[in-house]
Amino acid sequence: MALEPRLMFDGALAATLAEAPHAEPAPHPVAEHPAAEPAPAVHATAAAAAADSAARAPTVTRVDLPSDATYAAGQALEFGVHMSAPTVVDTRGGTPRIAITLDDGRVVHADYAGGSGGDVLLFRHVVQQGELDADGIDVGARIDPHGARLHDAAGQAAGLELGKLDAGGVRIDAVAPYVTGVEMPASGDYRAGAALDFVVHTSEAVRFDPQEGAPHLTLLLHDGSAVDADYVDGAGGTALRFRYIVQPGVNEPVGIALGDGAGLAGASLRDGAGNLLEPARPHAAFAESQVRIDTRAPYVVEIGSGIDGPTSGQQGLRYTVRFDEAIDGLGLDDFALASTGNAHGRVASVSRLDSHTYAVFIDGVGGTGSLRLDLLAGNPRVTDRAGNALALGGTGTATQIGGVTPVILAAPGAMAAAARFAHDGAAATLDALQPARLPTIYFGDAAPARAFAPPVADTAGVLAALRALPDGVPHLVEKPAPDHAVPPPPPPIEAGRAFSVRLPGGLSGGTRVVQVAMADGRALPAWLLFDPVAGTLEGVAPRGFDGRLPLELVVRDASGVQRTLPLELVIHARDGAGTNAERPHRAPEHAVQERAAQEPPAKPALHAQFGQQRQPAGQDPALLLRRLAVARQLPATAGVHP
Repeated sequence: MALEPRLMFDGALAATLAEAPHAEPAPHPVAEHPAAEPAPAVHATAAAAAADSAARAPTVTRVDLPSDATYAAGQALEFGVHMSAPTVVDTRGGTPRIAITLDDGRVVHADYAGGSGGDVLLFRHVVQQGELDADGIDVGARIDPHGARLHDAAGQAAGLELGKLDAGGVRIDAVAPYVTGVEMPASGDYRAGAALDFVVHTSEAVRFDPQEGAPHLTLLLHDGSAVDADYVDGAGGTALRFRYIVQPGVNEPVGIALGDGAGLAGASLRDGAGNLLEPARPHAAFAESQVRIDTRAPYVVEIGSGIDGPTSGQQGLRYTVRFDEAIDGLGLDDFALASTGNAHGRVASVSRLDSHTYAVFIDGVGGTGSLRLDLLAGNPRVTDRAGNALALGGTGTATQIGGVTPVILAAPGAMAAAARFAHDGAAATLDALQPARLPTIYFGDAAPARAFAPPVADTAGVLAALRALPDGVPHLVEKPAPDHAVPPPPPPIEAGRAFSVRLPGGLSGGTRVVQVAMADGRALPAWLLFDPVAGTLEGVAPRGFDGRLPLELVVRDASGVQRTLPLELVIHARDGAGTNAERPHRAPEHAVQERAAQEPPAKPALHAQFGQQRQPAGQDPALLLRRLAVARQLPATAGVHP
């Protein structure tokens, strides 16, 4: 029995043969022995194929990169790695990956996602929030097995080198844009119609979809309300401008504040990668401002002088004018004075005390009535800090001048012409008043020796009765009243004897002596006494004194007018006691006889007034007083006969 030859093939050889052109088998020739020649040739071809397979382990032939674009968070970067032969990925020890380096130096990875047993292996990276690479990612030069085995079917390890890859068009932007700050209008006060521009600055360019409308900026006021600043321009860049036109009735005295998220609202703002604009970061300090809105006109709160009662106004008046807010431009011509009666004054100065308060000084104040300071309206120069003009004036409190409120009388009717009087233009000279002739009362030895004979007959009985009185009772004697213009000199006085000198004036006259002094201003000597009640000078000149004593009298009339009069006392020494001993002695007319030692000295006027003078026994004091009363009405001098 003849044997049939058989060929054995491995996979590689089978593949090679399969690709060879197909040949129709030749017709088997009829032969006694089959041909044995082809066998050695077949074995040689299989050996060559096995050697070539061992030399060709799988390698990377090319890498498919993600499309050039900017990838945001959640989007995937896929890499297709082509192998030269089917490659098995054994992930029991780990997962292979490809490194990706970002701009900030961070390294992320595209992890193996599939393709084991084939010639294309898939790697994928899903972009995470916060990743950023603006100029293109850097891809690692080889596959990191990271614990996995990559090999072919025969177990040969696959080559993992990727080579230098250019991925400059692949960018990552997984960072949301945010507001870096808001540029506010200049600090100050703004009135109705003012345009307030706000510029929102972002970390990167942002834009919005017009189909969503337009964004706006929310401005918060301290009363709890809000207004919107509308979008003007800036989309596609990092500075968006918003504008608010101040409306009448809107007021913000403290400062505008921005709402949450820098106040942005309305259409969504996104960057080029589609990341939504985030609210402002905490370090962006712009929540408060000094942008104030004032659409109200200022007004005066108070105009007062602080004086409750009447005043003379000689030092001027100071009014305080207070407003509800700070104002500027106030001047003299913004005030006016209202008066009653004949009170008058002048607005002299206006000065600022603080931002809300002014002081107005009024000088030249006089007359009687009242003055009131009023604030005038309508001056466009007087404005608050926002430029709102003072619309209304004000009325101050009235101040009484001179202490009298005048009574306004109705206008009088026509009056008859008054008689005209002719006046002498020459100055009139009035004679000094002369005192009446006054009685002088003497007591005891001071009475003169000659009695007075009354000039009229009807007084004879009275005078006779007075003369008939016992010793010590006053009698009337003739004594002309002195001339107060130039008082007559008293009679000479004898040294060493008591005397009493009657001074000008009288008991019933309006003129009296109130003071006596030496002519050189010195006080009277101790031996000379002045009795202002009796109006006399009394005393005893020292023995041996011989000379003249000049005096000065201060005389006051009934109306209180005072003047001075000269008076001189002439004193002679007694015989043998001085230089005038050779002169014949003549008793002075008004001298007072020296009293007995046992008789106590007393002032004659006080004796007469209070009954202290010695009276004769049996004399009725009431009768004496009645007689004295009659005597006081006569122009005579009363005395007592020795």
